[in-house]
Amino acid sequence: MVKKKNINILDKTDLFSNTKIDSFAFIELLVFIENKFKIKLNHMKIFSKKKLTIEDLSKLAIKNENRKIKKKKL
Repeated sequence: MVKKKNINILDKTDLFSNTKIDSFAFIELLVFIENKFKIKLNHMKIFSKKKLTIEDLSKLAIKNENRKIKKKKL
């Protein structure tokens, strides 16, 4: 089992800075948000930013352009 680090991240913390989270942890965060809230984030908007904070990410998550994921009927 891999032990994960506890990282203190505030609303205004730049998530893309070298010292906070690596690319795998960032992808894990995005997947967690999408699964938890059953939404699809606009990845193009996220990755086009040079600086991204938790505040920015939450604004993107609540915008109308993010669509709810519909369950497929079997």
